Amino acid sequence: MSPHQQTCQRLCLQYGVYPVEIAIPDTGWEHAVRRWLVTNGFEKELILLTQGPNKGHSGGTNRLELIHLDGSVHP
Repeated sequence: MSPHQQTCQRLCLQYGVYPVEIAIPDTGWEHAVRRWLVTNGFEKELILLTQGPNKGHSGGTNRLELIHLDGSVHP
């Protein structure tokens, strides 16, 4: 998921990646990802969430997180 159309277009070239363009969420990416997946029929899956540092936020770090849609989160 990305708020940038160009990023989604570039991700289309990667095997197994299904980019989704959405607005920047107010509640954070994890909640937005979880909500989108459940809304689109993904109920019992293991999801890998990756996120790079944000522009304009110096000192940001990359993020890698496993999300179990059964409710548990494993950083």
